[in-house]
Amino acid sequence: MKFGDAIKKAYCAVIYLVYQTNTGTYDQLLWSKSRVALLKRLSIPKLEPISVRILSVLINTVVTAMSSQVRFDKIRYWLDSKTALLWIANNGVWK
Repeated sequence: MKFGDAIKKAYCAVIYLVYQTNTGTYDQLLWSKSRVALLKRLSIPKLEPISVRILSVLINTVVTAMSSQVRFDKIRYWLDSKTALLWIANNGVWK
């Protein structure tokens, strides 16, 4: 499970590993990264895609590092900004 988020002063990405064993389901924080937002004030909808970028870099790093030891059945990305999701899906010109 992975998610990214942003507020006016910072943005972040977090990666959790959720795994099952014979004794139950467990979760473990694997990696997180946060950054302070630029001095030039950006809106939250503009900061959200930056958190998605950090998240995508982190997940690629983690999957590459762990792929020889762990089999990943599902990788889920979570983002709470509908605006950022629409921007990501946009095939047109960004303004």
